[in-house]
Amino acid sequence: MSEKKKNRVWEIVTKDYKYESVILTVISIVIMIISAYIINGTLTIRPSFPVLGTYPLVSAIVFFVAGFVGLVVGSWPIFKPSFKEVNRLTPPTKKTYGDHIVKVFTFILGLTAIFLVYDSIMNVFIKLFQ
Repeated sequence: MSEKKKNRVWEIVTKDYKYESVILTVISIVIMIISAYIINGTLTIRPSFPVLGTYPLVSAIVFFVAGFVGLVVGSWPIFKPSFKEVNRLTPPTKKTYGDHIVKVFTFILGLTAIFLVYDSIMNVFIKLFQ
């Protein structure tokens, strides 16, 4: 018997389902939001509620940490392919980088000039009607 016996449970656990990571990410975000509401006092838990009511702040912190772990685990398959693509990128040359810097600063200065002109025109109109 050279064949290894496959564990059915391990196959189910390791199989990637289509929307599994998206659902886990959404549930994790909801858990983190609810626990944040409990932490800041917007949402309260009845003191008679078992365990959670006795220690609401500790429970909320534990839920928040669990939600964060779920967020990381759920979003990892979504972002994993992009890390492989980063290795394929080549950084720009100094000339290209400098050209982009000049274009960005020119754009910023242009928008600043436009807003200054608009502001001065609006100030003139406001003074006319006062």
